[in-house]
Amino acid sequence: MSWGNPSVSTCIFPMHLSFCSCCLFLALFKMATSTVDGITAALRQVSLGISQTDKRESRENVIKVVKDVIQETQSRNGFNGFKPELECVGSFYDNLKVKEADEFDYALVFKFDKEHFKVEGSQSGMSKVFAKLKLKTSTAASQYSQWLDSNEYLDPQKFFDSFYGTVDKTLSKNHDRFGNVTMRRNSPCVTLTVKMEGGKQADVDLAPAIAGYGWPFAASSHWKESSRIMKELDEHKSRSVWHFTTKPCDANQGDIPDVQRKRFWRISVSPLEKRFWDKVDADGGCRKDVLRLLKKMREKEGGNWKNLQTYALKNLMMEHSDKFGQGFWKKENLGNCFLEMLEKLQKSLDKKDIRAYFYRDRNILHSLRDELACNISSRIAKIVKEFNKCSTNNIQKYFDM
Repeated sequence: MSWGNPSVSTCIFPMHLSFCSCCLFLALFKMATSTVDGITAALRQVSLGISQTDKRESRENVIKVVKDVIQETQSRNGFNGFKPELECVGSFYDNLKVKEADEFDYALVFKFDKEHFKVEGSQSGMSKVFAKLKLKTSTAASQYSQWLDSNEYLDPQKFFDSFYGTVDKTLSKNHDRFGNVTMRRNSPCVTLTVKMEGGKQADVDLAPAIAGYGWPFAASSHWKESSRIMKELDEHKSRSVWHFTTKPCDANQGDIPDVQRKRFWRISVSPLEKRFWDKVDADGGCRKDVLRLLKKMREKEGGNWKNLQTYALKNLMMEHSDKFGQGFWKKENLGNCFLEMLEKLQKSLDKKDIRAYFYRDRNILHSLRDELACNISSRIAKIVKEFNKCSTNNIQKYFDM
């Protein structure tokens, strides 16, 4: 257990200890505190994030192309008369990127009349993160006919195929205008590769989605009551804070026929997560820095660590954001916070279990191979030993790219 853990008693002079024992205890405490302070100082020297100039230039180039593609598509009635809204999601817009500004994520959100569809929850053996959309009124069928299956369920694959085909047609018919853009199928996204001046290029994931409103369908509502950050969110604004996405339902989800499995949409809470990370350090904390450090260490380590998704690290941090309390996450406690979260990550890998913050029945690490989880966990144990030597060079080498 790292020093400063909220679960550690704040009483450093147990009454039953002798004077000599108390002196020894105090010396050890000072030594441990000095080590953590040294680690904090070393971590502050690690370069995190991306230069503001690089961020601005890349963002401006990318967003112009994306908006132009959407506008051109809409001008040809390419979205079947709907006018989807562009939402910025992912690590770049969460301000959590630690490498180049070369990857961007957007959701293109269709706002269907919620009275037209009934949301049906997942079946036995499935995570609650999956749901179906059933047409409620036949009078509205003509608006959605190209996306409905024979039983009038909104089909996520048809929806994605239609979206992909529409964007592909826009690019192919306007080659002079979009000659610097290529695209590929990367379900549930269309990935646009945008070539920019100076030889730079960026990958843009554009995901079609359907807006959801209120608290996310079937989400673990206890977080809504217990989280300081959740209490600050105004979920009743007209802007959607969660989506239905076309990401396919995993084959290990429930014992159901494929024809039924294909009807399930996956719920994404990316907009809600973005609000979480926008507010997470409003108390002057260092949670974002800890997550950036974990991501940068993963990038530096490479190899097996590449199997450790950013999504897993984000949800691990979100889970412990409130558990440890405001006092623990102070910026001057960065070293201890980072060591504590390394320990939490190691224990999670040992159990191969990190739960999604909003859907507690979903284990993000379920598909990570046992040997990979074991290898990363063992590596973390060695890294912690190196950190406790408190040499700046020993610490920096785990982050220098």
